[in-house]
Amino acid sequence: MGQNKRRPGRPPEFERGEVVARAMRLFWSKGADASLDAVTLATGLHKPSLYAAFGGKRGLYLEALDAYLAEAGARTSEALSRESFRDALDAFFGVDLEFFCGRKGVRGCFLMSTAIDAAADDPAVRGRVERVFLEMRAAMLARVKRAIGAGDLPPDISPDVITDLIASTHIALSIEARSGRPRSELEEKASRFVDFVASLG
Repeated sequence: MGQNKRRPGRPPEFERGEVVARAMRLFWSKGADASLDAVTLATGLHKPSLYAAFGGKRGLYLEALDAYLAEAGARTSEALSRESFRDALDAFFGVDLEFFCGRKGVRGCFLMSTAIDAAADDPAVRGRVERVFLEMRAAMLARVKRAIGAGDLPPDISPDVITDLIASTHIALSIEARSGRPRSELEEKASRFVDFVASLG
């Protein structure tokens, strides 16, 4: 009597983060269209529990995507805040490879590996994809302009071109990680690119 009873079918709130993390690992490997049976097996939730807690597989995927974007966004912002532009780029691509390579299997960027395809049929996913690309480009463009102002890049260089080159390398690293390219090779590629950009100054 007087005890708080959990609603049937709904997992405790303290387990939510672990459920989302397990779902993220599954979606990262199988894509946003992973089967409902695969989702319930990976998360340990029965279907009624999944719908009660997340509104279904789509809701769980969106929560996993938001969790990824929040963590990746925070880590990227911290990287770009480094004092020198070279250090900022080193840290930025270091964060990339931590996310893209992971500890098990081939992954690439969770957004690019799962959300690009899903965005075609889902306005909520498409909105997130568009927002993230716009925000990332704006943050990188601002950092490039800061580098020009600090003398890390020549004053007559085009900030848009440098930003596009960085974005293209970011995307290429994700694709190659997803295809199974060894992390050591991707680290070497990122290092060569950072050396090239640093040499422009």
